[in-house]
Amino acid sequence: MSTNNFTLSKISRSYVGHDVSVDGEVFVGGFAGGVSDVAITDSYALASVSNRNPKTINTYLGGFVGEAVNALISDSYSAGLVSCQGLCQSTGPFIGSGSVQNSFWSLDTSGVGFKSPIGEGLSTEQFITDANSDGVIDVFDADNASWDQSIWNLDPEATSLGFPVLF
Repeated sequence: MSTNNFTLSKISRSYVGHDVSVDGEVFVGGFAGGVSDVAITDSYALASVSNRNPKTINTYLGGFVGEAVNALISDSYSAGLVSCQGLCQSTGPFIGSGSVQNSFWSLDTSGVGFKSPIGEGLSTEQFITDANSDGVIDVFDADNASWDQSIWNLDPEATSLGFPVLF
């Protein structure tokens, strides 16, 4: 994969579980603090995220990634608590700064009370059940064919805190 004449490194099918807490100062994220020149796909973060020093004003804080430069993040989600103490330059429930495609964050578990322009917020119920009660998670519905159901385990018994996991 290439953008702007750079070859992107690839990270796929990776996760950070819910028993992890991330506490940092400048670039803080549940999956990674800061990334550049990388494509991340089919990954998730359940970690809690907060900034260590409330006096640090240049903090980029995100549930999945703090800052992404020349990066493509797709088919991924975050569901951990995001907490900015003090002055954060850029805070988001999914990503603090950068862009994503087809990625989501939990409205119920992120603790972020605003709508983010980066990623889409879903309720826990939307992650777990489809509005049509067909048993398929909304994120993986037929209308959203880019999420590969051979990669993601939708079995409620196998989920982590009610969210999909990787096979």
